[in-house]
Amino acid sequence: MRVRRNFPERLQLLAGRVASSPIGLTVITFAAIYLLAVWTVSNVSRRDPGSWFFDAEEGYRPEYSAVRLQQSEEYLVTAASEPFQRQSGGKDVELCVGVLSVAREGARYLRAAVASLVLGLTEEERNGVHLIVFIPQSDPAVHPAYHEAWLANLTDELLLYNLTGADPERVSKLEASSDARRKIMMDYQYLMKACCDTGAPYMALLEDDIVAMHGWYHRTMEGLSIAEEIASQKYASKGFLYLRLFYTESFLGWNVENLGEHIFWSIVLVVTVGILLIWSRAYSSTSQAFLPNRVVLLVCGVYVPCFIILFFAAGRMTTLPLSTGVNVMNNYGCCTQGLVWPRNKAEQLMEWYESSKPLGYGDVLIEQYADSHDELRLAITPSVIQHIGVKSSKAGASSRRSKHERPIPEKLWNFRFELNNAEELKREHESAIADGG
Repeated sequence: MRVRRNFPERLQLLAGRVASSPIGLTVITFAAIYLLAVWTVSNVSRRDPGSWFFDAEEGYRPEYSAVRLQQSEEYLVTAASEPFQRQSGGKDVELCVGVLSVAREGARYLRAAVASLVLGLTEEERNGVHLIVFIPQSDPAVHPAYHEAWLANLTDELLLYNLTGADPERVSKLEASSDARRKIMMDYQYLMKACCDTGAPYMALLEDDIVAMHGWYHRTMEGLSIAEEIASQKYASKGFLYLRLFYTESFLGWNVENLGEHIFWSIVLVVTVGILLIWSRAYSSTSQAFLPNRVVLLVCGVYVPCFIILFFAAGRMTTLPLSTGVNVMNNYGCCTQGLVWPRNKAEQLMEWYESSKPLGYGDVLIEQYADSHDELRLAITPSVIQHIGVKSSKAGASSRRSKHERPIPEKLWNFRFELNNAEELKREHESAIADGG
């Protein structure tokens, strides 16, 4: 007599049969592990712009930069009445810091840039810095910070165009031009020359829409020391072109130029797993029952490829992040928010620009020069400054491409910078000072 079973009993019987078969067991195990892996990856890669699981609201939310902005504003309350006095007989200037600031309607970025650069420096560190703010306008009074006391009190030098020695008509004409490329490069050269004139061995040229982390100076100087070592190993006496203090991870994903390499290593992994399974089945009697040909094909043809896809879906900055310290970044480095130049390299770049008169934006021209002269470019990881601007100094760059996209300047964001902890950075800085770093 045939026994009729209800639906729960049938389901239980089917589950028992699936679980008792080698294929069914691997399917259940794989499904459980893979779902857990997807859940884990989706959480840890939310701030990786190259990840399938990237969350724009999470990734672009200011965390540490918001703390630093608040600290800077609080510092400016007292800074306006406390002018900087350089310590006589102190250390020589090691780093000229030049900040280029153009007046932008409705934006006052310079305040946070200057305050965050000075805030937290020890007296010895501050004496090692020559801080220049350059207002590259024929009428500097249009800049909202020009008449504010904190600007003179916090800086070593307020740089303006020498319109008696330069061609005032040229400056005015470039300001009025809709094509800002000539003017931007002229401004960059002007500031670079002012830093060269200080005699400092290195110069950090910064845009004004940035905020610096606590301890940026000791990290930068340590990074320069490492950069010199890397350059001596890779380029002998040629040195490095610049050390990048800021970059955005948006351009450091799985680039198509490396597609062949990624496919090759994926195939190697699949073949390796297949060989290991076959070897295990051949030399282990226990494995023979659980590894029939169908299971081996399923693992190599479905399970391993699924994990490879998840690896790439997680994003490169999640699975293969740049190591902490100084990294070679000859490609995909963006942009000119913060570059540190050895003085001799800055002089060579200025000579090249004067002789060839190339046309383009500063960041593009710098990379063109580096590529044509086979120059080494390096970057500090994690970045020591963050780009906070949403109003670009370049015409049209602030517009949105669609209602769903962020303004182009807002996408220039270092996602790892926001993971900094203010208290940990302060302790690290104190430890570096105690160690003589």
